Amino acid sequence: MRFATGRHVGHSGSSAGRGIVFGPIVEDHLVDVSHVFADPRDALDLAARPVLDRAIASGAHVAVDELRWLPPVPMPRRILCIGVNYATHRAESDRSAEGEQPVVFTRFASSFVGHGEPIERPPVSDQFDFEGELAVVIGRRARYLSPADALSAVAGWTCCMDGTLRSGQVLTVDV
Repeated sequence: MRFATGRHVGHSGSSAGRGIVFGPIVEDHLVDVSHVFADPRDALDLAARPVLDRAIASGAHVAVDELRWLPPVPMPRRILCIGVNYATHRAESDRSAEGEQPVVFTRFASSFVGHGEPIERPPVSDQFDFEGELAVVIGRRARYLSPADALSAVAGWTCCMDGTLRSGQVLTVDV
C-alpha cells in the first residue's frame, strides 16, 4: 500500500478542517481516510488495519495533481537514524574499524519536507551533502524482537533524501 499525506490545494473542507488529507494512493488518486482517523499515525498502526480497510472503502478520492505533498508521516513520535553504516562511509569518516557499531542519532520532524517541496539551507554552510536514505515506518510497539520477527513491526518504508550539512556536524567521542 502506498500511503501519503498532503494538503488539498484550494480546499479547506477535510475532516481535520485544514485541508490535510491522508491515505493510500490508488492509481492517480489519494483515498482520504481522515474521516475515520484524526491522525495519520493512527492509520499506520498495524492493529488498525481492519479499520483502515473499511475507511478506504468509504474514503473520498482526491486527484494527486490537486495535492501539495507533506511528509508521509507528519510529526512522527520518534525519528531514529543510523549513520556510518556502510564501508565507504566508514572509510570517508575515518571510522574504518570493521564491526564497529553504527552511529545512532535523532532528527526532528520539522527537518522534513514533502516530495517536491523546497529544502531550506541554513546560511552556516554553502552546500548540502545529499544522501539517499531508506526510511522505515514502525507500525506497532515492539521491543526485543528477534531478527526473524523484526519485519512484523514494519508498517512500511519510503525513500528519503537527507540534506546534511557536513560542515556543521559535531562528533562526540567517548573518553
